[in-house]
Amino acid sequence: MILKVGITKDGKMIAAKVDFYNDTGCDKNEAASFQAALQFYNCYDAEAYKITPYVVLTDTPSTTWMRAPGSECGIAMSEIIMDHIASELGLDPFNVRLKNVRTHGSPGHRQLPWDGENFQKLIDKLRVSSNYDERKLRIRKFNE
Repeated sequence: MILKVGITKDGKMIAAKVDFYNDTGCDKNEAASFQAALQFYNCYDAEAYKITPYVVLTDTPSTTWMRAPGSECGIAMSEIIMDHIASELGLDPFNVRLKNVRTHGSPGHRQLPWDGENFQKLIDKLRVSSNYDERKLRIRKFNE
């Protein structure tokens, strides 16, 4: 994956250019790279993303699709980027993800089943019910 990302100091991704390569082996008939490109957006606000998938033929055997071909790769790529942004800026990965979550429908993307206000209520409830802040503090102390 070749990646260029523009971010703000608080971890908001304002632009991304992602080129990724899918080794399909000796047959490009079952390339999952295009599905991965669709899933890359995941739940994030991707107005300024430019994603280009490439299919690479090699001298290895071709792989076989399983359920949801490409989706795990696409989602994993976007989550790894969120983790990397958090790490580079010294921010909480949870907060970086929240900063980038899409809370509205946008052109070319399906309408989301949540809006910004209800989504924030859900996240606040989850943060409390999971004891996120307390657990994070305990982990930090343990690691020290």
